Amino acid sequence: MFIPDIHIDYWKMLAGVSAFIYAMLLIEDSVRTLSSRTFKKFLQEQTKVKFRALLSGALTTAFLQSSSIVILMTLSFVGAGVIPLRNALAVALGSNLGTTFNSWLIAYVGFRVELTTWIYPMMAICLVGFLLFRENKTISNFTKIVFGVSLLFIALQWIKESAPELSNTAHLQQFTGYSSFWFLIIGFVITVLLQSSSITFGLSLTAIQSGILSLPTAAFMIIGAELGTTIKIGINAIRGSTDQKRLATANILFNLTTVLFVALFLVQPLLQLIESGFQISDRYITLATFQSLFNLSTILFFYPWLGTFCNWIEKAIPEKNNRSELHFLRMKSKILDSDLWSDTEKEMMHLMSHCMEYFQLTIIGEERANPKQKSAASWFKRIFSPTSHTEVYNRLKVLQSEILDYLVSTSKETLSNKEELRCNKLITASRYFLVSAKYLKDIQHNLDELSASANDELYNSFQSIQNEEKQFLEKFKVLFLQNTNSAETRWLEGLLTENKLRQKLANEQTLHMLAGNKITQLNASTLLNIHRAIYTSHRSFLNAIFELNDKEDASA
Repeated sequence: MFIPDIHIDYWKMLAGVSAFIYAMLLIEDSVRTLSSRTFKKFLQEQTKVKFRALLSGALTTAFLQSSSIVILMTLSFVGAGVIPLRNALAVALGSNLGTTFNSWLIAYVGFRVELTTWIYPMMAICLVGFLLFRENKTISNFTKIVFGVSLLFIALQWIKESAPELSNTAHLQQFTGYSSFWFLIIGFVITVLLQSSSITFGLSLTAIQSGILSLPTAAFMIIGAELGTTIKIGINAIRGSTDQKRLATANILFNLTTVLFVALFLVQPLLQLIESGFQISDRYITLATFQSLFNLSTILFFYPWLGTFCNWIEKAIPEKNNRSELHFLRMKSKILDSDLWSDTEKEMMHLMSHCMEYFQLTIIGEERANPKQKSAASWFKRIFSPTSHTEVYNRLKVLQSEILDYLVSTSKETLSNKEELRCNKLITASRYFLVSAKYLKDIQHNLDELSASANDELYNSFQSIQNEEKQFLEKFKVLFLQNTNSAETRWLEGLLTENKLRQKLANEQTLHMLAGNKITQLNASTLLNIHRAIYTSHRSFLNAIFELNDKEDASA
């Protein structure tokens, strides 16, 4: 196996690829921030008619330079019921064509125009503009977009300059003997990993320029890239509504069908049509044209029977209830017998555990909350798929709403006085749990600021808040597991008293730091708000436990 010597061109290539990826991510992130409302309104208005939905998908993607942004917007609209599924499918078709605008830009400007005379001045102007207008979000994001485009072309220049030398040094021509279908897989993998077909397209052009790839093998890489762009959309729709799953599945089928058909039968005919029929001799423009025709063929194949396809996919993925968080009340009768009272209370304990998980994640943090998790799998999850505060909170909300719906419908049944009283207490307890989490959600940004503060006093206050939260949760778990019926009220009242005392001491400490000029008045106001929110959150949580424990035998 040949292992090339370390050479400056390897570092230049690595820097070029990394800069290209960063530039694409910077452009995508800035455009999303700058134009989210504008283009959401545009999509919402222009997707009421199927053909206009197709055009708006193409035009919006061309402007935003990312099909992912457009389809993710469309996913959210479909989930909210704003766009009907068949029109959303038209947007997806159009976005696949619109994304080729990037390819034309890279092929025509990046490989045909001398860039150094205008790219560096543009970058300098962008950096100055960003420094001067940091507080103006619109100008700041616009300068980031232009800077990202400039960096993208500089990255292409580095890649182009290093590729020929690397080709000679590493003898990469040996790979041209492999089947073209391997390059389809390579294009797919690169796009899945880097989440951008534009990056794959740029690398393909560089490989053509340096003689590493022929035009047909580069075309197979582009085909693989088209399929790779669908994966991120599919992942985002996994936990979504049924229509969101349908849209993501349809987007995969659109591309998969065209990939198989074009890869098996049309690569050479399309390239010959472009070179002989269209009289295009430039290899870079040929590849961009091939990608455009590839996506245009998807539209021509699917658009005429989009309604039929929509009906088919609705049958293939039937409507189901949204993901349920219930563990014990599924498929149960609404009439509560003694076993179902027990199941309902178990579900309330499930809600309580969700609430405590949110406490732990919000205040203590995932890593500090799970110090014993040191397996490779746990570290991988923390880096690439960290637990989201929003995800945990939304699960808690779904579970609480499902329990509430169950109990409210149950309260309409014929219940004894004791059963009705118990049902009302469970309803109250479920609301207390959600309110408890909501108080912490409202101060999440304040806690994030404290955790990153350069002020030692503020950072120490944050660590103190974390330690006190650990103590609260640990003490609650011990008392909850060890309590007996005769001790329930006493230990709950003890925790409430202790909770109030902790808030008082924390407030006194905050005012002491303010009096000593160790923190500003704004810092003090933030800390006092955090202490009050945590105190109120704990009080609501404990009130929920009071309601759960204040019961009589409802089944009697």
